[in-house]
Amino acid sequence: MTETTVVFVAHDGEWTRRRVANPNAAKKLARSLQMPIYDVQLVGYPNRMREHDARDRALRKRERQERMLRELRAKDRDA
Repeated sequence: MTETTVVFVAHDGEWTRRRVANPNAAKKLARSLQMPIYDVQLVGYPNRMREHDARDRALRKRERQERMLRELRAKDRDA
């Protein structure tokens, strides 16, 4: 059985996931924080969360490519 988790999604799509004891604990947490709660199996993840992840993947890819290019240029200089 999968553990119950809650996902907090910021306005810009940044998110964090945390374990909770059970669905009732998640509801209690949402009430205490005065935040809405949604069942992802019913409504899915917010678009802003997927868009944030896509931007983050693209940024990591670009950084990796730039690092590889710097390393290749350094090797060429040393050769």
